[in-house]
Formats: sequence, structure tokens, C-alpha cells
Amino acid sequence: MELENLEMKVETALFRIKDLYDRTDGKCVLSFSGGKDSTIVAELYLIAMARGMVGDISFIFADTQVEYDAIYRFIEWFNENRHEVVYLKPRKPFAQVLKEYEVIRENGYKRFKKKDNQTVIFDFIEGEDDD
Repeated sequence: MELENLEMKVETALFRIKDLYDRTDGKCVLSFSGGKDSTIVAELYLIAMARGMVGDISFIFADTQVEYDAIYRFIEWFNENRHEVVYLKPRKPFAQVLKEYEVIRENGYKRFKKKDNQTVIFDFIEGEDDD
């Protein structure tokens, strides 16, 4: 019974992946942090690709420069053994961004605003990025 439930959840996830891929005409990327959640999504995406449900897309790792060494090693392994991962490295370490910007909340969004000139650099929907 539990296996059937898991299989149903996997099929539902694959359907959602295909739906999102189709709705964007394949113009999407997979944000890959190397954590358990993004690894599961990445593996589900690879299953969908193997079944011919979706085409290949970029898997993106945005390096905040505060990851554990084990994460970097896993992403390197994933890149070599499962799917290419594109590394994005910010110009500033995340800790410096936190010093220069403040997080504000308005209309259900979290925003980083530059402390000296109110420039918005990121929007986060409330609840998607827990403190």
C-alpha cells in the first residue's frame, strides 16, 4: 500500500514537471542547491527526461559561498555523474549582501533593499524563504 502511494506521488510530480515545462515552452531552469529537496526534484526531472516527457534544461547552482564542503563535493559528483550543473558565483559573498541590504516585508513579499538608496535586488514570496 505504501509503495503504491509513493508511486502515485512520483507520477503526480512527473505530471507537474511536464506541465510546468510545457507552460514555459521549455524556457526554464532547475535551481539546484545540492540539498535533499533539490536533489529529489533533479532526479524526478531526469526521470521525466528519460521518459521523453521533457527536454533537457540547465541545472543552476547559485553559490552563496556559505555552503558546507560536503555540498560542494556532492554538486561536483552530480555534475560529473548525473547532469551538468552550471555554477553561478556572486560578485559579493552573501554575508556582505546581508550587511549592505535590509530585508523588508510588504504586500506578502520579502525584498532586499540597499540601505542607502532603496534599490530592490530580489523578491521572495512570503513563506517560500523561511528566516
